Amino acid sequence: MVYFLLVPAAILDIVQFLAFVVFLALQLMTPVGGGVTGAAAAAWYCWNGTSGFISGVTSALGCAAAGGVVGAGASAFAVPLGMVVDFALSATVGGIIIIGLAYNRMFFPGIVLPRFLWEVMPFFNIFPVWTNMVWKSIKEKKKQDAEEAAAAESAAPKTFPATQSSFMQDIRPAEAANDNSPQPYAQAA
Repeated sequence: MVYFLLVPAAILDIVQFLAFVVFLALQLMTPVGGGVTGAAAAAWYCWNGTSGFISGVTSALGCAAAGGVVGAGASAFAVPLGMVVDFALSATVGGIIIIGLAYNRMFFPGIVLPRFLWEVMPFFNIFPVWTNMVWKSIKEKKKQDAEEAAAAESAAPKTFPATQSSFMQDIRPAEAANDNSPQPYAQAA
């Protein structure tokens, strides 16, 4: 089953595209907007995690301060952070996909290396390069297998060889053609 590598490749392409969109949206927000959004998200999370009104308010205020700092930092450094996340995904999951291609004898340097270099370049992860790499490798492997099968078929002998194999040498051949009488076998002495 050579198509199984298409699944992780497609999932990786989708995750990288979504990460690109999220980090781009974070970068387009100002640090003030990121801080406000982070504070609101943290306050909502902490508010829902408590049972009483007073404890909910104090917990939400404490979380809002931390969420504001994290949100402002995330929006200020979203693109570099996104590049690090993208490279980490490409190096780990992409490396596993490449190892899977090599294990299944579908590692073709002319296909894999240019697409890997394309994928680890910043901002090019929005294209489905991993899926394309696996698909092209599968097609090349099928082409290679068809060529090997054709070469093996043309090199195979069309008839059996004239010599008898070693396990058939103890059988005594017939002495005369068209003689249907039973032939005596040699008696062991």
